[in-house]
Amino acid sequence: MENQFWNPVAKFIYGIIAFGGSAFGLGKYNGTIVKKKELYNEDGSLIYMTAESFDEKISAIGEKVSEISDYIIDKNKQDLEMHEFVGTVKQFMEERMK
Repeated sequence: MENQFWNPVAKFIYGIIAFGGSAFGLGKYNGTIVKKKELYNEDGSLIYMTAESFDEKISAIGEKVSEISDYIIDKNKQDLEMHEFVGTVKQFMEERMK
């Protein structure tokens, strides 16, 4: 009588363990084999950047931002000089008209 109860319970528990192991194995396969295909283009080149190439790109971007910043600073100085000149001419014209 006792075996009739424990045999199905044991089979059920073993089935859950087997299912869990299979799911883990399938996940491991998916993570290592299938995902590696996503790292490369069809021509074999890497899709993602390495840390070194990322650092190079960041430093290049930093240099460009520095150049743009310097250009904007120079442009603002020129604009300020132009506004001061126009203001001086306007003030001169207003004084002459009085």
